[in-house]
Amino acid sequence: MSRDATASLLAFDINRVEKVEVTTPDGTTTLARKEGRWVAVDMWDYPADFEKVADELRRLAALERGQIIRGGETMLEECGLGDGATRVAFFGPGGGELGNLTLGRTRQSPGDGAFGGAPGGTYVRAGDGPVLLVEEQFGALPRNARGWVDADLLRIPPSEVAELTVASGEAETYRVLKQGADGYNMDGLGPDEEIDKGKADQLAGSMRYLTFTEVADPARTEEELGFNQAATLRLKTTEDLVYTVTLGAAPDENTRFARLNVAYEAPEPPQPPPAIEGEATEGDEPEGEVADPYQQQKDEYDARVERLSRQADEENRRFAGWTYVLQKYNSDNMLLPRGELVKKVTPEEPPTGSDAPQDPDSPAEPAADTPGNS
Repeated sequence: MSRDATASLLAFDINRVEKVEVTTPDGTTTLARKEGRWVAVDMWDYPADFEKVADELRRLAALERGQIIRGGETMLEECGLGDGATRVAFFGPGGGELGNLTLGRTRQSPGDGAFGGAPGGTYVRAGDGPVLLVEEQFGALPRNARGWVDADLLRIPPSEVAELTVASGEAETYRVLKQGADGYNMDGLGPDEEIDKGKADQLAGSMRYLTFTEVADPARTEEELGFNQAATLRLKTTEDLVYTVTLGAAPDENTRFARLNVAYEAPEPPQPPPAIEGEATEGDEPEGEVADPYQQQKDEYDARVERLSRQADEENRRFAGWTYVLQKYNSDNMLLPRGELVKKVTPEEPPTGSDAPQDPDSPAEPAADTPGNS
């Protein structure tokens, strides 16, 4: 074996790449740069995770020519570079292929004992060139489009939930209010009803780890997606951000279509204190710096409104125009029927007989006659 460590494995500038095709035994995933951002073409141009794409491209671009495996072209299967290998093709601005890499298996270094040695590099091949052993321990690339996007939608812990409103088709709409750290109340709760805390925790945690598995074809109609008969969960946080998940039809028994919207409901601003007769008027010069409590409250309020309004706008831009496919267990947790959330309480029977409490103002009953009393 000989070694040439002076040349980059890719013979082109990685910054020229406008499209990447990753082919695995599962199929081909296409990523493309459109309007200045990377998108997953196989997911209707849904935005790709920029950091993920950039990291993988940088990692591939950093590969250097390593050891040339003499006769490696006759040992492709042994090197993991056969039909089941991962192939990455790079395309430039004009659509022409700039080059491609085939990523093989990791070689184990010789070692003592039953478990062998440590990883000793990865077999790769640039185009139809020689088989090389590079130092990089190259982990598997994502095998489908979902692996290239940020599938996390929301992460709202129950501790940040203030209230939840569920509207499920023809079922009764209800609102649950958070009380303290782990208590709940509900509008219209009857005297013989109480909230099942376990079920309420389930509802409050429905957006704690909300992810999607796929996005729907944007060309599908409202009726096809089931949004003409939608159900909704409206969650308001302790910071007055309102997240609304609208749930449509179920494309299969394990999933359901959903759309997301975010709004910020700013509370009433602080009010200036009423003027007091004899108080300094405009034009009077105060002696030294005097803190103004109202102005401080107003500045904090304005900063909070600006921050949360910006957050709502940014999240809405991400969600706008997309219909997500959620796992059914996520959507089921969002639409708990009121009958599951509320349980009946059996009132305690009032004590009777000698166990009943005595009225201190009522006359005592006369003692029964006993022998010797007359």
